[in-house]
Amino acid sequence: MLTGNPTCFYYTIKKKQINKLMLFKRITEFAADLLFPKFCLGCKKEGFWICQECLAKINFLERFSCPICEKMLPDGKICENCRRKTRLNRFFSATKYENPLIKEAVLKLKYEFVKNLAIPLSVPINNFLRQLSFDSDFLIVPIPLHKSRKRWRGFNQAEEMAKEISKEISSPGKGQNILSKISCDM
Repeated sequence: MLTGNPTCFYYTIKKKQINKLMLFKRITEFAADLLFPKFCLGCKKEGFWICQECLAKINFLERFSCPICEKMLPDGKICENCRRKTRLNRFFSATKYENPLIKEAVLKLKYEFVKNLAIPLSVPINNFLRQLSFDSDFLIVPIPLHKSRKRWRGFNQAEEMAKEISKEISSPGKGQNILSKISCDM
């Protein structure tokens, strides 16, 4: 027979289960690191997907351009001529995808299922966002992934990065997927 507060008993059981799960996660990560050690994608230093030295070498874009016509514009705004072609009104990019380190990391995240790369990939974005002056009420929202693609990959890479970015900048959306993908004929 149980005595005392049943909520407290439930909480104690739940806390023990969480502690066991955290311990299991640490053990599996340790085993994975032993069997499949991480090497920096930039300098091949062991223990990191992207080490601090290589992260520091990533160049930020200092000027914004329209993502459609590449005309230089202030504040990441889409130029008037291109605004008819998209529903976006602003677009920011922290760095160029052509950067070999960024390109390899994104490809490994998406196609080799290295989910942990979302953490170092969010660092340059967070550094970039700190340099911009934003209102405190903007959202980081991941682009929805088709359910078959998410099932194949096991996660939405944009959602994983949005969660990491939201932790740093305290975005109200916390990187949650609040959009849904729809098909429509225009």
